[in-house]
Amino acid sequence: MQFLLTAFGVLVALAAGLGVVALALAVRRLAERQQGVLHELEQVSAAQRRVLEQAHSLAHKQRVLAEKVGEVAGDAAAAVEARLEPDQKAIKEDVRFLAGQGLSADKIAKELNVPLGEVELILDLDRFGAKR
Repeated sequence: MQFLLTAFGVLVALAAGLGVVALALAVRRLAERQQGVLHELEQVSAAQRRVLEQAHSLAHKQRVLAEKVGEVAGDAAAAVEARLEPDQKAIKEDVRFLAGQGLSADKIAKELNVPLGEVELILDLDRFGAKR
């Protein structure tokens, strides 16, 4: 805005016929103000670059963190699935082993944390020759 006012001042000086000296002074002031505005614009631009660099850095950190959270969540889900769906062959082998050690079906179920009916089914199938 001041730039326009100064330019207007130059035109007024010309119109008033103040002469070359007054015109030269007005042009000089205009150039000085223009330099000041350019300097301020450079400072604003540098500040904007710094803000953008910080935003980029934060976005990168957020992506890395999200990937790590995803990995941890995936590992946790896999652990839960492994716990909820243990290998059936291993359960059968453990039931047979513990039964061979003389444990009751009830104690085997508690030890292996499997339903009593599942333990009884495995033992019944073994008794009737249907081992798998």
